[in-house]
Amino acid sequence: AMMAGDIEEEEGGGDWTPTFKVEWVHLCELPFYCISSLLNPLDDGVQVIRSRDGQELPNELGKLLLLHMQRADSVALPETEVSPNLTLGNPNLLDKEDDG
Repeated sequence: AMMAGDIEEEEGGGDWTPTFKVEWVHLCELPFYCISSLLNPLDDGVQVIRSRDGQELPNELGKLLLLHMQRADSVALPETEVSPNLTLGNPNLLDKEDDG
């Protein structure tokens, strides 16, 4: 993803601010078996596929993971109510209730 807008400060947003929009540059399907051998030394040697969101990777491991992603087949964004230009940091996107 690539940052697609300015950082916006929201009043009373707590830990979720600031927010910004992202644009998906490359969306792919990368089966776990393709990268299951990649271990992260910054996470006690845990497999990359078991890492939590935001987990730091060493530069060389990150480059290798990106190489695998570049070689993977691109896929289209699924049709959803959520725009591909998401506003990250907005918890309301996750809490949207179905009115029906």
